[in-house]
Amino acid sequence: MAKGWLRFSHLQARNIVGSWAQLRRLQEKHGFPAGRMISPNIRIWSEEEIDAYIAACPVEGPPMRGSARQKYERRLAAEAEAALAENQQQQQQPAPQAPTRAPRGPPRKPKNLDSTDTASA
Repeated sequence: MAKGWLRFSHLQARNIVGSWAQLRRLQEKHGFPAGRMISPNIRIWSEEEIDAYIAACPVEGPPMRGSARQKYERRLAAEAEAALAENQQQQQQPAPQAPTRAPRGPPRKPKNLDSTDTASA
């Protein structure tokens, strides 16, 4: 294939489209270039037209409206409140002390001091 031409697999590899259905939607609703049919089953696009389409796409989507915006603002407020409460809690806690070492293994049995030793008698 000549340099400067892209097939569908190249569009997928560049993460421009994921399926033929998505490509069709982009063409119908968002002005994606139609490309050229070079045989009955092969469609190609020039790199220039793909680059021009990508350059014309907005960097950000439209601002949030309605309930999505309210939900987003509530989530931001809750996160800020949780961070503030955590910060206040950390300031109120005393400085951490060195951890005490836990005993390893089973507890030891005390020596039996009441038993009579036959060797000492």
